[in-house]
Amino acid sequence: MLPGILVETVAFNSVYSGMGLSTDYSKGLFDRFRSLPIWPLSPFAGLMVGDVLRHLIAATIILAIGLGIGYRPEAGVLGVIGAFALLVAVGFGIGWVFIVLGLLIRTPTTVMTLGFGILFPVVFASNILVDPETMPNWLSTFVAWNPFSWMATAMRGLMGGGVTVSEILLALALPAFLTVLLAPLTLFIYLRR
Repeated sequence: MLPGILVETVAFNSVYSGMGLSTDYSKGLFDRFRSLPIWPLSPFAGLMVGDVLRHLIAATIILAIGLGIGYRPEAGVLGVIGAFALLVAVGFGIGWVFIVLGLLIRTPTTVMTLGFGILFPVVFASNILVDPETMPNWLSTFVAWNPFSWMATAMRGLMGGGVTVSEILLALALPAFLTVLLAPLTLFIYLRR
């Protein structure tokens, strides 16, 4: 259960970069960035570094609580390091969604509402908290194709031992796709706004 909760935490943590971006944009901070001789993506790189640190801090706290109540990762320290690396990659990819929302939506509250509205059904209709075998057929089919299920499965495999390369590649598919698609879109929206 704990590896799945880590994926869930990273997904919901990613919303805050979009909220912060919306706030900074409304206060004119990004207008000042445009006047500086800097790489156009550097303000977003700063947001992503902040996201990575937020993900690592949250994951460390959750892991410490899990260890305190008896969870023991069977793959040991290397499994935990691999799982945290996967979390960073997942958080990086998902973060682009909320950066784009932060650029397009004027108020941080709306970014948060829309972000959580997107994430809740997708995250909770996954194998993070419930075994898909206990679900109705239509829902278990959705869960089997849900990228958050792939991420949770890879996370469990990394921390519990026995992960396969295909599970890791499936877990990285959505974050990689989102990064390739949304990083250039972010720059395009930022430069046109």
